[in-house]
Amino acid sequence: MGKYSFILTCSKNYIYGLNAILNGLDRNGNTADVNVLWWENSHREFDEVFDNYPQKVKEAGFGFDVIFTDLAEFLSNYEVKNDNVWKLHFGRWKFIDVIKDKYDAVSQIGADCCIVDNVMNWFEVAHKSGMLIVGDNAMGSYSFKYNEIVQANDVPIADLPCFFNPKIHNDVMQRVYEIGLTKKTGDMPALYYSIMEHKRNYIALPDNLWVHNVFYSDLIKKDWLNGVPIILSLRTKVSMFHKKYWSQVVINSELSRMPEGDTKVIAKHNFEIFHWFYKYFNTECKLRLKWIDC
Repeated sequence: MGKYSFILTCSKNYIYGLNAILNGLDRNGNTADVNVLWWENSHREFDEVFDNYPQKVKEAGFGFDVIFTDLAEFLSNYEVKNDNVWKLHFGRWKFIDVIKDKYDAVSQIGADCCIVDNVMNWFEVAHKSGMLIVGDNAMGSYSFKYNEIVQANDVPIADLPCFFNPKIHNDVMQRVYEIGLTKKTGDMPALYYSIMEHKRNYIALPDNLWVHNVFYSDLIKKDWLNGVPIILSLRTKVSMFHKKYWSQVVINSELSRMPEGDTKVIAKHNFEIFHWFYKYFNTECKLRLKWIDC
């Protein structure tokens, strides 16, 4: 097996997402490093929760290394936009250039992802095949016109997860950063632009098993396997889902935009399960945090 790593950026208000990722990886036997580009913002609601968090991670005894890097300090060496959200979204792509020789495969994820399976085999596939592996965005379009596609859901791929061999695809990732500097677009469209520019083939993993952007498409089920909680979608084991479902505010916002009917019933059911997993990974696993309803 090669040397592998997850890469993500995180600020204090995403602490429940990051902690769920670490505990979820640990509970499911994942062994890849986790490189966290940390934004040291002050966020009064979560300052107490985060207090001394890197040390707590070190003491937790996870079966993998967690490496914290100060995002602001790292980006001080490069041209950036004067926008903290931009730095959180695009900084991780620039970071590939620094660690490309250290790892055989990496995976870009967000701090608002929740991993509920062992996904080490996808690092192996990315390493040995050289393929780019991304998520499917069931809401996207295959149109390819600069400045017309600026929103994440405009494109047919999701940038999380994104498994790849950084020695092969670093050019794609550095172009993502360049596009972010020169065009008004998010990093998900920028990744799609860069893949198309470089004429790279890619594999898109199913939305319902990895992203769940269409959170009302199917009625998921929570179950247990060998003492570990799992999610089933259409009777298939889910690997990951995405969004800040630890927050009831986010859940209520999504539901408020939906008309009454079956899809809203499905969404509410699924949100309750997603929320349960975030709370479980934060309060009942190896590294436990004080839970604040937010």
